[in-house]
Amino acid sequence: VHDFPPDALDAELGHSILSSACKKMSPSNIEEAGCAVCGELKPVKNLSRLKSIKNLLHVLSSSGVTRTERKQSNSPIREYTGPVLDYSCNRVCDDCRSTIRKGKVPRLALANGLWLGRVPDELKSLRFVEKLLIARVRHTCSYVKVASGMRKMKANIIAFESPIPKVY
Repeated sequence: VHDFPPDALDAELGHSILSSACKKMSPSNIEEAGCAVCGELKPVKNLSRLKSIKNLLHVLSSSGVTRTERKQSNSPIREYTGPVLDYSCNRVCDDCRSTIRKGKVPRLALANGLWLGRVPDELKSLRFVEKLLIARVRHTCSYVKVASGMRKMKANIIAFESPIPKVY
């Protein structure tokens, strides 16, 4: 049985509680950055420099995954050369680093066909409502209706709901 109301905090206990809360909310524990291999946001303390595995990045070279931006339809289709990375990031997460050190391609690596390319300048400065209009659900395939009135499945369908805020 505990006394109610509890005794007042002494100065030392109050100081230790505030100190531990401040440490947990320090920028080193909260700050996130992108992984150059998988493109995911991860806590900075779980990332290391990409230079630490630069000699092993050849496993991330994949043809048919990347493409340079074309301004006109008659421009030739070209791929980026070298490993498939997000070159705006200079760090790699611990999961990707350990997999690459084993000589394998990480499951969520951009080199596995997940590379989308740079975000166009037109999409970088969207307003809140405009962001809500973009891709509420991503799906990999869909059903089609054939002439006989029956439905035909082209492939398996998987729909991922995009996390968006509710607007009332």
